[in-house]
Amino acid sequence: DVSEDGTLFARFENLLQSASKDQDEAVTYFWNEYEPPYELTGNETGRNLLIGGLAAFNLVGSIAVVSGSLAFGGAWLGVIPLIIFTLFFAIPLTRAPYVWWQNRKQHGTNIRKRIYREVFRNDADHMPLDALVSAANAHKSTEEELSLKGHRKLLEETAYEIGGHVEYEEDVLTLRADVLAREAKAQKENKFSIEQG
Repeated sequence: DVSEDGTLFARFENLLQSASKDQDEAVTYFWNEYEPPYELTGNETGRNLLIGGLAAFNLVGSIAVVSGSLAFGGAWLGVIPLIIFTLFFAIPLTRAPYVWWQNRKQHGTNIRKRIYREVFRNDADHMPLDALVSAANAHKSTEEELSLKGHRKLLEETAYEIGGHVEYEEDVLTLRADVLAREAKAQKENKFSIEQG
């Protein structure tokens, strides 16, 4: 179906019937799915310090054996521990930039989800950014407080992703989502006509 303003709708009656049988499960909206940060080791800080201290002790000991400063007569006995404990430190250090990058990306995704939630809750075609940020902060669960100054670029990118843009209206930064508002209005009208007809 196509609405009067050109919004395209598809109906899947069979899908709706089969989905109605599985109504025991609660629906989790995309913007309510918090993605936890990636972990470098999966251990608590105290455990990491204990393991790191033990590994550092073994690494220093194996270096001493291999370099011959400890006269055991068999420097080759220190080669295997040297390799193991060098890798023990090298692998997390190599992995750390990737984990940092993934966490930064995931953090942006979690903030975008908060913005999406507030935009989709609001049926208007525009919303002042300060009101959007305040609403997102009021409904936050894990991420930090958003600020217009600190997250403006992310707000603009998110507006663009949903087919909107950010503009100044009477000295107020406003997110305009005309396409989204038009589609929401058409969906409500179409849903009403389906229920009526």
